Amino acid sequence: MVYFCLIETGGPTASHLEVLEAECAQTATSEARQLMARHASAVMVHVIHGDETVASIPAAIATAGFDGADGSGSGV
Repeated sequence: MVYFCLIETGGPTASHLEVLEAECAQTATSEARQLMARHASAVMVHVIHGDETVASIPAAIATAGFDGADGSGSGV
């Protein structure tokens, strides 16, 4: 079954739906984060597989990453 990415946008811009190339949830989530980075007005991304929402990620988390710069990672 195909994974989809729904990118919610702020303001008057319509939400955006993309078909993902991923074959597993982890890769689909990574691909969705990359797509969200291309949409300046994105506020949230949802990864959908069939009738299930696999992940919902706010833009602040997706763009911050986990490199320790915000104090949440190991910084290694």
